[in-house]
Amino acid sequence: MTPRHSPQAELVYMIGDWKDQVPAEIADGMYLPFTRYEGFTTLGPLKVTIHVKIVNRQPICERLEVESRDGTPVTASSLRDIPVAAMIRKSLEMFDPFTLEGDKRVPVPAQRAVDTLATERQGRKPREDLLPRVVEAYRAALANPLTRDRATQAVADQLGYQRGYISRLLSDARKMDPPLLGPAKRGKSGEWAE
Repeated sequence: MTPRHSPQAELVYMIGDWKDQVPAEIADGMYLPFTRYEGFTTLGPLKVTIHVKIVNRQPICERLEVESRDGTPVTASSLRDIPVAAMIRKSLEMFDPFTLEGDKRVPVPAQRAVDTLATERQGRKPREDLLPRVVEAYRAALANPLTRDRATQAVADQLGYQRGYISRLLSDARKMDPPLLGPAKRGKSGEWAE
């Protein structure tokens, strides 16, 4: 069996520009000159445009647009081959991160910024420490009428993590033995008696 070709290796270039001029802190004292970026690249017959936004010091893909340049169908397989993480990383490398010394911007090598972001991301609290905090914050969000309908997002905002990560932690909390969180109903937030 031959190993699957990694589309990450195909990401040779990306062309883009920032969409605002509001500096975004990406690590302690390290900034990018923007909070929103739009860039595109071609991957075989596809043109892929990514919209990146800095949220809670992390770059996230806000929107991804895929179009066929030659009429080739855009399939689920071709979508899975899009190197979103590499595109986000490349967007950070393309613009000059900086630190501040007084009022003066001091350039930082792009690779140092990318490495710092990766290190910070790995520095997340261990899941075992975070799970009880997530469950407690989730229950508080469910009890609050202002956040009840978007409890998972409220927890993500409160703790400074992405919504998808909080969702995975809540799912794990329900699967633990004994569970930290009661069972959920499909499409409904909260804990439900069986």
